[in-house]
Amino acid sequence: MNYRESYGMHASSGILFNHESPLRGLEFVTRKVTDGVARIKLGLAETIRLGNLDARRDWGHAQDYVRAMWLMLQQATPDDYVIATGQVRSVREMCEVAFAHAGLDMSAHVMIDPALFRPAEVDILHGNATKAKLIYDAIDNSNGFYKGTVSVKDQRSHMNVTYRLPSEELTDEFVKSAAKQSMVGLKGYRTVGGIRASIYNAMPVEGCQALAQFMKDFASKKS
Repeated sequence: MNYRESYGMHASSGILFNHESPLRGLEFVTRKVTDGVARIKLGLAETIRLGNLDARRDWGHAQDYVRAMWLMLQQATPDDYVIATGQVRSVREMCEVAFAHAGLDMSAHVMIDPALFRPAEVDILHGNATKAKLIYDAIDNSNGFYKGTVSVKDQRSHMNVTYRLPSEELTDEFVKSAAKQSMVGLKGYRTVGGIRASIYNAMPVEGCQALAQFMKDFASKKS
């Protein structure tokens, strides 16, 4: 972001949740399971040793994530993105699908190994667009008062929501009025202008709710 704002570079960044493919190494649980199921089916093994079957992950396919990376670079304005499916599955569910596909009974072949439990296990990793949706809904329901800088909805950033008001005068008034309600740092990139709402993890849902309500009130007064 520093280089983007300081030097006007077209530099985007992305936080990518788990993305899988047959090219994954066998040290990753998805490939460990699929390889193990295949070996059991072929009579080359009898069991798979796994750790926490209840760990849940937001898994997607690597092809989709590569396309997302490419789409980042096609945008007129560089930004920061979260790439995720928004759906979570447990390791257990993944195993059930893999064994069922091979016509095998999972319970007869999976062994739980305490040594494979991570000491600092994250129970769930989930891409959540709730905060971004609050702001985008305020934009989309403003009857054109606010206009997003990215026109294609599924290419919008979930980390920085950028949009414009009808005029520079209204933009300046919006920023000043928001600051009076302790909503600061909303002025857009120097090279782009408009408004930028950064909704990283440090921004609570309540903050996004407050901004969305402020946007609705402001649009209602100025429309």
